[in-house]
Amino acid sequence: CGSSGDGSGIIATPSRQSTPSQADLNNAGRIEVQLGSVVIDAEPARTDQERALGLGKRDSLGENEGMLFFLGSERIPSYSMREMRFPLDFVWIAADLTIADLTQNVPDAELANGETLSGIQPQTEVLYVLEVNAGVIAASGVQIGDEVVLTPVSVANEDGNAFANAFANGSFEDGAGPWYSLDTEAWGSPFTLSQGQALDGENSAKLELRSEEGGQAKVFGVVQEVSPTEFPERVSGSYYVERWEKGTPKQYLQVVVIVWEADNVPAELAGRVSNHQMRYIMAGAAEQPTLIANARYVMVSLDEPSVGEWVPFELDVRQDFEQLWGDVPRGYDRIRVLFEVRWDDRQSSDGPSAADVYYDDLYFGPA
Repeated sequence: CGSSGDGSGIIATPSRQSTPSQADLNNAGRIEVQLGSVVIDAEPARTDQERALGLGKRDSLGENEGMLFFLGSERIPSYSMREMRFPLDFVWIAADLTIADLTQNVPDAELANGETLSGIQPQTEVLYVLEVNAGVIAASGVQIGDEVVLTPVSVANEDGNAFANAFANGSFEDGAGPWYSLDTEAWGSPFTLSQGQALDGENSAKLELRSEEGGQAKVFGVVQEVSPTEFPERVSGSYYVERWEKGTPKQYLQVVVIVWEADNVPAELAGRVSNHQMRYIMAGAAEQPTLIANARYVMVSLDEPSVGEWVPFELDVRQDFEQLWGDVPRGYDRIRVLFEVRWDDRQSSDGPSAADVYYDDLYFGPA
């Protein structure tokens, strides 16, 4: 069952007294939901695709399993049974973690004679939605007004490592830190925390590229350095381009992953540089825009960026280091990840440039 509204990321917390932050979710693989006499092992719907599909296309849920949605702000959401194959109960949860409404035994599409049921809503505004197997509400004995406890749980991936986001505050809901912008000559104005556009919650990182800041090359970006024990598999997130005035050919979006002081630095770089890196050209450049000896490039898109919509991305960074550098980094000192909008090789004859770009819901960890 998927939401037809503008629901955001899923939030979990052991506290019943305050609305949890996105950071709580980032380090949780599952959410335990105490629902009366029943404990639900809930899967958080993390991405736009997961939230839109919900539990659709699945044949069943395990006993006392479910899916938890966080709506970003209190509202009356609307759900449908699109592509559902089994009936559901809906538990509508208020911001104070009390049950605001209950909807039981909603039939799936097949039981509804092939028609898609839609317009499934609570009677009042809610912040969370829990979907469970039909019959769970009756078995739990809960009623409207009862308290709900949400507890984040770490889950091991296929390698036995705990699911975790190496980024702290990946959704910027806890402020700007520990994110920062570099202050070198090649970097322009630092990023700002913005509420103008947000994928999850209220905040995102805003980058404002302006050609008046000058220079043949200029970077506008948001950065975080981390030191995970195991090299992460994936970088993911979303960007939103609100304004795109391209006055120079090499104006583009880029994600960079830099590994410092790895024990297995490629032989061709040994003794020459202190890092090796992957550069992902996300949009805006029709060909590789720069040539750097200690970088390998992946052209994610050769097109100009889409304007006016959130664009999700997932980068298989561990696989790319292995394939393009010959090995997965080991024994490194730290990893720096940069999310950028920039230009290179700007000429004095080029026209003015301006871009407003937002990044949100940033993740660095297991697939």
